[in-house]
Amino acid sequence: MTKDEFLTTLRTLIQDMPPEDRRDVMNYYTEYFEDAGPEREQEVLHQLGSPEQVAREVLGGGFAPAQEPAGAPRRSRGLISAIAMICAAPIALPLMAAGVLVVCCMALAALLCVGGLLLAAVVVVMMGGVSMGAALFAGGLGSGTVLYFLGSGLVLLAFGVLFVALFVRFGVFCFRKITDWASDFVNRRRVRQ
Repeated sequence: MTKDEFLTTLRTLIQDMPPEDRRDVMNYYTEYFEDAGPEREQEVLHQLGSPEQVAREVLGGGFAPAQEPAGAPRRSRGLISAIAMICAAPIALPLMAAGVLVVCCMALAALLCVGGLLLAAVVVVMMGGVSMGAALFAGGLGSGTVLYFLGSGLVLLAFGVLFVALFVRFGVFCFRKITDWASDFVNRRRVRQ
């Protein structure tokens, strides 16, 4: 049996596990083989036993890291990662803060645009009401003038209500997209860690 056959069989046997746990198990055994190296592959296979035994241990809750084979390189990824994070912090933290500020400014700009358009639509509705009110007081000017003010008031009122409805829906759409994008960004960051 080869490493690839072992891992393929193990993946098939633990397919009923939750995806995150299955990914952790597969990552562990893949790294275990990689750390031992290709020259020690058969020794690791002998030490681990059959994929069925490993799957029974994993599915039975007995998943515990196996002993490192003799001569296998020691893992120092945690230390290297910590040192890399400390060295990158002076650059990464300001960049991350700038990214958060850019996202906040974009959200504020979208909110202000939608708010301004909504305000304009409300003003159009109000102008329609004023025009219809003027039609009531323009009775002495003739029926043509009254009908003009009444018609223009109704048109402005209709367009204003239409625009208010559209801008409210557009605002909700923008808010949902921004929150979906932010949650996707945060979830992608969590998966990488």
